[in-house]
Amino acid sequence: PKRPVRRRRRRRKPVAKGTLSIGVRPWGTISVNGKKLGNAPPVKTLTLKAGRHTITVEHPTLGKKQRRVVIKGDTVLKMVINMRQ
Repeated sequence: PKRPVRRRRRRRKPVAKGTLSIGVRPWGTISVNGKKLGNAPPVKTLTLKAGRHTITVEHPTLGKKQRRVVIKGDTVLKMVINMRQ
């Protein structure tokens, strides 16, 4: 009788994560990759997978600003978005 073929399971590499610390002046609603995460201030500290992310901040009268960031594993990226500029 034939033995069943055993498939090797690939071990997944741990996903590298980094930190984004974002401040908004005067305030705004923060979204990352289209997902709303809440208002700032206070400063939001987010743990994100390493890679490219789109940060969007919206204010009802000051409009919308968008930034693209690259998060690197085990690092902290700090940014402040001034909605009046």
